[in-house]
Amino acid sequence: MAGMLTILGVYLDPAMMPPAEGERLSIPDEQLRQDGYGEAQDFRLLNERLLARASASWDYVEPFLQRRDRPTFARLSLARMQLATFGSLRSSFLRPLPPDYRGPWGWKDPRTSLTLPYWLRLFPEARILHVRRNPENVVNSLQRRAHAWAETSLAPPSFGARLQRALLHPDVALHYLGRRLGLVSSAASARPSLLDRDYCLRLCQQYVEECARFRAYGDRYLEVQFEEIIQDPATLAANLAQFAGITPSSTRMQQAIDFVCRKP
Repeated sequence: MAGMLTILGVYLDPAMMPPAEGERLSIPDEQLRQDGYGEAQDFRLLNERLLARASASWDYVEPFLQRRDRPTFARLSLARMQLATFGSLRSSFLRPLPPDYRGPWGWKDPRTSLTLPYWLRLFPEARILHVRRNPENVVNSLQRRAHAWAETSLAPPSFGARLQRALLHPDVALHYLGRRLGLVSSAASARPSLLDRDYCLRLCQQYVEECARFRAYGDRYLEVQFEEIIQDPATLAANLAQFAGITPSSTRMQQAIDFVCRKP
């Protein structure tokens, strides 16, 4: 979905600029998909910090959901987001765009499913694209990722690898540091594991329910099944262009279709 939108002309990430007509966008391999292909790092890091304020993370969402609507917590979270819109998001995320850019833009980050009530206060006219997938396939993907992480953790990582992980996932690093310093109790640090299939299924359902709340937004909300992308990319490309309010050339439309049909 991120690749198709980018090809059609929607700006989503400084690291993935829309290709010129006739050029191909690289197909993500398995590692890129595991690392969060097409996710705007600036938005992801900010969302992670918001979750971390409640000692939560993308795979442990309850603490955040319990505090999200509390007035003080919400006010401080919004203040942090407003500061970022005039700071890191403007200087980093928007950096490749010309000052007079008026085209469509957005970001992909699954954590936005949880923080969306805040973002809609900053961008009240935003459109919401909700990509759903068969829950069993989501669980299988989460379990593969969990097993890969478990195997990687068997070998002590290098300092460079630890530093890179801390920069990419500050919530995990802060939680680990809190445990080492005794600031987080053992009971509080005992989180559900993605190796637990039932927990993965509940987590998937939580994300779906959070997004489904916004169906009331009418034509500003578009829900797409992942399987539909594979089965009929031509219809989807047309629907995406209409939803984004753009009129791509026939060449770009075909590029978006081919992006789904091509193999890595």
